[in-house]
Amino acid sequence: MLNNINSKISLLRVTVNSGKGEGNKLIIINNGVLEIYLDESHGLDILSLRHKGTLISFLSSNGLNNHSHVFSSSFPGGMLYTCGPDVIGGKEGYYQHGQYHLNPAEIISIIQNENKVVIKARIDVTALFGINFSIFREISLAVNEESLKIKDTLVNNLNTPQEYALLYHFNLGYPFLAPGTKVITNANHVEPRTEFAKKYFNEYDMIPDEVRKDEEVFYHFDAKEMVSVASPIKKKWSLTYDKKVFPYVIEWKSLVDQNFALALEPATSLLDEKLKYQSLPPKGELTYQFMIKVEDEK
Repeated sequence: MLNNINSKISLLRVTVNSGKGEGNKLIIINNGVLEIYLDESHGLDILSLRHKGTLISFLSSNGLNNHSHVFSSSFPGGMLYTCGPDVIGGKEGYYQHGQYHLNPAEIISIIQNENKVVIKARIDVTALFGINFSIFREISLAVNEESLKIKDTLVNNLNTPQEYALLYHFNLGYPFLAPGTKVITNANHVEPRTEFAKKYFNEYDMIPDEVRKDEEVFYHFDAKEMVSVASPIKKKWSLTYDKKVFPYVIEWKSLVDQNFALALEPATSLLDEKLKYQSLPPKGELTYQFMIKVEDEK
């Protein structure tokens, strides 16, 4: 009865031919419940996530673009923007949130059948006389499932140890994100990063109906292996991650007009003066996984 494999779970590879994102390569997958846009030109990060047609992820005013050397005019948001491995956050002499997203993905294989899609890719992050990592990324979806899986392996290509820091920037936006949205981390220890965030500490786990003048950032020191966000539009987004690799969750919340966003970010370290690197041994590897799930709530 199946005439075409795309009848059940579709996959389309496209190249953008106009606008700021001209030349960018995208992979669009629809499994019957979820639709994702993978940005092949930028590390196979997830530019967009929809659940039953409703946009869940955040898209900044920059949108899809070819990325200049200024982070603020390039950051597209997206469901996933991968940060590191050279730096996370801001550090003098480094590109904001690291080099990973600036590198294209080399597609190794695409498996598509009537039950699933599995994409494997390699992303190299290198510098002359400097950093030399490869990240092997695998993204998989099963037909009619409300979840997708991301498996990454960080590989040290050098014969000497290399330091790394990683942060996975998962971003939520309108219309999923709305006043009344609840953030669920089950954390007992939450710390505001700035004085501005400290002022609104009692609202760290919610989205109020208010426009503010600055971003709010909070550290969740003991969040569980799964964090969730419940929207008043009766949808729930959940993220399961490896807490041994990512002991911290950083929450970024923006109620700034035209910059409405929320991110939950598993990280290997805190930011700024608290930034600490991990070490990967010569030719060493580190593998970890994430699962994103979106479901309707009654």
